[in-house]
Amino acid sequence: LGPGSGRRERGGAVGLGLGLGAAVAALVLLAVPVLTPVLHLSGPAGVLMLPIALLAYPVLGSLNGLLQGRQRFGALALVMGLDASLRVGGAITGLVLGRTPAAALAGLATGVVLATTAAYLVVGRPRPARPSGLLLRRVGHAGYATVGLVTLVNLDVILARTVLSGHESGVYAVGAVFAK
Repeated sequence: LGPGSGRRERGGAVGLGLGLGAAVAALVLLAVPVLTPVLHLSGPAGVLMLPIALLAYPVLGSLNGLLQGRQRFGALALVMGLDASLRVGGAITGLVLGRTPAAALAGLATGVVLATTAAYLVVGRPRPARPSGLLLRRVGHAGYATVGLVTLVNLDVILARTVLSGHESGVYAVGAVFAK
């Protein structure tokens, strides 16, 4: 959305982010019984933290897109820096305090929600609205390639958890985070 985009377009972008986030969060909730053993977690608590983050993250992406489209690059840099700091800081804090994957995921989810809230305020608190057909088409075209790339880039960490021991996959995951 360009510099002249109005309130309706901003609301449509936020509405689209909320809709996508809700859909993904619902899918993860349905997949909890499958994901818990696949990820070798002792219980569902860790997986239950994911829908929180996955609901907020597409909203954050839509807010970042609004800032970029309006060429508010300083604000975009601030929001992206907050996102990275709060997500990583939240995950590390959760891990240090709770010493479990569930605690790390709870910290990560908290960080994503805080970053999304900050971005929402920086953008100007746009009211969610139904996205236009044009926005849906544009996002659809860009989205399928992005989803494929993100999946492929992160699939190694998920597969490592199923192939390696708990300790080895943890070491691999830490290395992958630093490498990426």
